[in-house]
Amino acid sequence: MKKRLLFFALVIGTAVNAQIGINVSGTNVTCNSSCDGTATATPTGGTPPYTFSWVPVMMTTATATGLCLATYTVTVTDTNGGMATQTCVITQPTTISTGIVPPPSTICSGSSVTINANPIGGTPPYVCNWVPMTYVTSTMGCSMTCQPLTGITYTLTVTDASGCVAFNIVSLNVAFGPAISSYTVTPATCNLNNGSIGITAPGALTYSWVPGNTTNNPTFGLLSGTSYTCTVGDANGCTSTSTGILMTDSCDYVWPGDANDDAVADNVDILDIGIANGATGTTRPNASLTWIGQPSTPWGQTLLSGTDYKWVDFDGDGTISLVDTQAVVLNYGQTHTNRVLPPDYNASVPDLRIAFAQDSIAAGSTGTITLSLGDAVLPASNIYGIAFRLNYDPAQISTASIGMQSGTTWFGTIGGNAMQVVLHPSSSNGFVDVALTRVDQQNVSGNGTIGTGNATDVPVTISNVTVVNNSGASQSVNVIGDTLTVADPPLITTLDEINNPTDHVYPTQSSDVINVNVSGTRGVVNIMDLSGRMISTSNVNTGRNTINVNELPAGNYFLQILHDNGAATSHMIPGRSNLIYQQNQKRSARDSHKFRCGPFSF
Repeated sequence: MKKRLLFFALVIGTAVNAQIGINVSGTNVTCNSSCDGTATATPTGGTPPYTFSWVPVMMTTATATGLCLATYTVTVTDTNGGMATQTCVITQPTTISTGIVPPPSTICSGSSVTINANPIGGTPPYVCNWVPMTYVTSTMGCSMTCQPLTGITYTLTVTDASGCVAFNIVSLNVAFGPAISSYTVTPATCNLNNGSIGITAPGALTYSWVPGNTTNNPTFGLLSGTSYTCTVGDANGCTSTSTGILMTDSCDYVWPGDANDDAVADNVDILDIGIANGATGTTRPNASLTWIGQPSTPWGQTLLSGTDYKWVDFDGDGTISLVDTQAVVLNYGQTHTNRVLPPDYNASVPDLRIAFAQDSIAAGSTGTITLSLGDAVLPASNIYGIAFRLNYDPAQISTASIGMQSGTTWFGTIGGNAMQVVLHPSSSNGFVDVALTRVDQQNVSGNGTIGTGNATDVPVTISNVTVVNNSGASQSVNVIGDTLTVADPPLITTLDEINNPTDHVYPTQSSDVINVNVSGTRGVVNIMDLSGRMISTSNVNTGRNTINVNELPAGNYFLQILHDNGAATSHMIPGRSNLIYQQNQKRSARDSHKFRCGPFSF
């Protein structure tokens, strides 16, 4: 009976000491190369308590921690010595990288650069952060675009879903294009496109000109009146640009005082000021009233002749006003070499007449001049401005004795809707210039007196006439002159004077010849300009002589007849074929003459 009980006990003991088993679980490494993995062994079967042994980390707990990438083995032993062994593999993600595409280390000032970043490795998704954000203009994903003005260093930090981090440093150097220190403009010859511009830019290797797309430095054959832009580049591809380089030619320069671009500052230029009064445009850099050609940008507004308004803005302040007349006064009579010939004029027009109130005056007295335009039969129509020249013999008359008086006529009121300017050159020139112009842009029509003046020891003639309307269109007139006899104190009559009647000079219908009728002894005919310079000398005989003057430029001249016996007479020749006769040496009431010249066509 006792043996049966013992067997039963052994059977029960065998059932309790069942075979031991192990379930192993683990967590992988979070970031590449880190050691934060774990492995846990969970025994099954056997008889607790259990002991644990992990290799190669030599840990004795059910859970091994701080594990790196590796394969780990755990052995579990129960209280009866039963044992079980199991392995656990701990893995890690691939190395995280920012994926930056390296940009150029040097960029040009003002240029934009995009730094592309495409992270890889780790555990997506990624969060990207750029520091600093200075000069950053935009971001897209992990890529960034910036436009730095100076050198700068950026840091990109990429964080994945597991919190793993990668970073990259990008340094950018900023280079500046070649500094354009200066440029030299060689103006084109008048009316020729042969100017050039040269750029000075140390370090420049390339040049690009617009318009024209030329790549030379200097560049040639440039067009007058065109504004050019030059871009220069260096070895880094960095560029600098100079804009607004104006190519001018000598015809395109503004000469303060020469509004109509006829190469002289005179009374006619006053008319253009009156026409353009109040107009505004581009100011002229470094403007002055000095008589020198000054480059200027066209305004785009022109006189009827095609002359741009910039020529009328003498002081360069961007506004045409009566103040601009100062340049004409300051530079009156000055000339330059780029003359544009005035247009031809029509002779079938009203009369511009100069007349003297007296037929004769005593030497040293003042004669009254009346200037009239148009008459009842043919009045002047749509007149805005008149410029003309009063000529005189500088050997007899002082410039200071010639003047024009202010007042009100049908043309306008001086000091109100009109102005008058009298320009006095050196007394040796033999003329004064006068300009009458309205200032309100309103044409007027009428006839009769438009001005009065005075002259001491005349004769005085009129020439160089310009008449315009308010658009600048030239109006043609016939110029009708007059003379005034000046009676000298009685001269001692000589036999020569009695035997030599007055000589005569006759105008012809042609401007090529003049007729000289010599009374008394033969002699010599001298032709001089108004400054007294000898132009030509011809021998003449008693009676009619023909002198060829077709080689003389249009203008006013003095003709002097010297007789072999010493007698002399002088005559004024305005406009070559249109003559005013004047007895200069034998001036007595008996021998003086009046001769009305004309008509003149201008």
